[in-house]
Amino acid sequence: MDKEKQQEESNDQGSVDENDESEAIELLLFQVSECYVYLIPPRKSAASYRADEWNVNKWAWEGTLKVISKGEECIIRLEDKSTGELYAQAFLRNGEPHPVEPVIDSSRYFVLRVEENIGK
Repeated sequence: MDKEKQQEESNDQGSVDENDESEAIELLLFQVSECYVYLIPPRKSAASYRADEWNVNKWAWEGTLKVISKGEECIIRLEDKSTGELYAQAFLRNGEPHPVEPVIDSSRYFVLRVEENIGK
């Protein structure tokens, strides 16, 4: 019986180690060190967004944009430049609408559908 107990204990320890190893590692895929967030007006029609309808000289937030892979997830994070504090994030998921939409009048701007707005 002592051998059986030792085997059970070693099996339990092995499963704990396997769980620790299965935790997803975050991989930074892309980073933009200067990112601006604008409060944009709603669309007037089914057409795409237009940057010339925003006041691009008046942004609501400034920080860093990071695209991160974690396991099966891909996350777009907006973080404070100096503290790294999370401002907002969006998720790219299979079978769901893409959270990034280009604007039709500029290659520099895009619209990001935010799911979790952390900052104020």
